[in-house]
Amino acid sequence: MQPFEDVFINRKDPRYPRRHRNKVAQARMFDWGFHNCALVSHETEWTLWKKITQRFREGGVPLVMMLPCRDPVDHFLSMCNYKKIDVTHLFRYKSCEVAKKCFIQPERFNMSMLSFFDKVILYQYMEIPAILELLRPKLPARILSLTSKKRYVTNTARKVESENLGACTRTKLEEFLHSEWEYYGLCDRLKGRYSVLDLPLYKQ
Repeated sequence: MQPFEDVFINRKDPRYPRRHRNKVAQARMFDWGFHNCALVSHETEWTLWKKITQRFREGGVPLVMMLPCRDPVDHFLSMCNYKKIDVTHLFRYKSCEVAKKCFIQPERFNMSMLSFFDKVILYQYMEIPAILELLRPKLPARILSLTSKKRYVTNTARKVESENLGACTRTKLEEFLHSEWEYYGLCDRLKGRYSVLDLPLYKQ
């Protein structure tokens, strides 16, 4: 039997007009529950992960957090690009403090959320093939395989001429980013393509 093609019908949600299958309303997720989910991917406020993981915890399911990591400055430049902010103009005659204007949902991560999980896997954000190999023996396979022919991209190509850090400098910017977001400090523990860490890492 040949695998099914990855055909995506993006139907609108009648209850939530601005949501659809490609961007499911958060209320829908909790209505439906996560009972048959082996892997949950959700960009949301970190405190909500307590509610999500509690359902699995009650069932005695081991909980593993998977966190993509990225070079702080590269991640910063990508966020600026997503928000269409010209970095060269942003840092003209200004300190690294203005970098906050590029931040996107810093409330997605807090070190306290690690207490909701048993292990954490840190991985290079582009190393998806390595992560799939790591997960393959752990996750149940689909009964019917899917063949993906699309590459979903959420950002446009960056322009190097718009990424001059001025007086901020790369070193100063990296120090500032570490001071503003604990996420970068945790990702400093990443070695190679991915690292599996036992929790707790820190006392809360």
